[in-house]
Amino acid sequence: MLIDNFLKNKVIFITGATGTVGGSVLRYIIENFYDDVKAIKVLSRDEYKLFKLVEEFKPLDRNGKIIPRLGDIRDREAIASYLSGVDVVIHSAALKRVEFGEFYPYEVIKTNIEGTKNIVDACIQNKVSRAVLISTDKAVEPTSIYGATKLCAERLFIAANVEERNNFKTLFSIVRFGNIVNSRGSIFEIIQDRKNKGEPIELTHPDMSRYWITKEEASKFVVDVIGIMTGGEIFIPKMSYAKVIDIIKELYPSAEIVITSPRPGEKINESLISEYEKNIAFDSDNMFVIYPEIINSKKPYDTTFLRNMRKLCAYSTCA
Repeated sequence: MLIDNFLKNKVIFITGATGTVGGSVLRYIIENFYDDVKAIKVLSRDEYKLFKLVEEFKPLDRNGKIIPRLGDIRDREAIASYLSGVDVVIHSAALKRVEFGEFYPYEVIKTNIEGTKNIVDACIQNKVSRAVLISTDKAVEPTSIYGATKLCAERLFIAANVEERNNFKTLFSIVRFGNIVNSRGSIFEIIQDRKNKGEPIELTHPDMSRYWITKEEASKFVVDVIGIMTGGEIFIPKMSYAKVIDIIKELYPSAEIVITSPRPGEKINESLISEYEKNIAFDSDNMFVIYPEIINSKKPYDTTFLRNMRKLCAYSTCA
């Protein structure tokens, strides 16, 4: 695989490393590419979680390649310093609780937008080779501040490729996921907790549906993307789609389901690709790839791996 050669002797930096996706990607790299990588720097703003992460992986870290970094992506100077000597950045740090974001929007803006801008600037300043942003389907036609800030973060990553100070020297691309199965605070945790206690489960709408991907599948996808990205793409794995109520019935058949109402900013159904994006998207067996116009104007899609993929069009003809 291309990725094997690409990670060899590289220094990886993972933001949000104590979160679900960041921690899962860390585990995937350690279990599959530990001997290849030079070092893996892991960033968290929570000292206790960072300590627990290092302790968890200590049995696998036989050569001391995991380097903890305590800090916040909001801290511009610290991030610029931490990215010195880094080759690959996986940016998964974010504030993501939809309901809290509606009450504290600027806190979400400071992390998801301003923090991402700090990552972009530090990558370019330190001549990082490649950076991947972990995004969400909530960035598609967003109805919440979380989704809106992740959309802005995506745009920051895309535009960074064509800035005059960069011009594709550092490649910035995006991975857009749906819901991660068994992520912290997910419906799967809630179902298990209610089942253990014999309690009813609240559901905000009977037709609530989501895209789902496992932590293992998501982690592999992120690492694979690092090997094929050419800068500016939004990579979307093909995921399963299911109603939340069906998942509840499968995992907790005897559950009493109480229908309430959607929370502030919450969608009933999510989308992976907007109507607009369908005209600049490509389709393969296991993924969709969105290729923005500002990238295509500088690096036409048919000069990249996308030339071997099918165009996905919202209308009868492609632009």
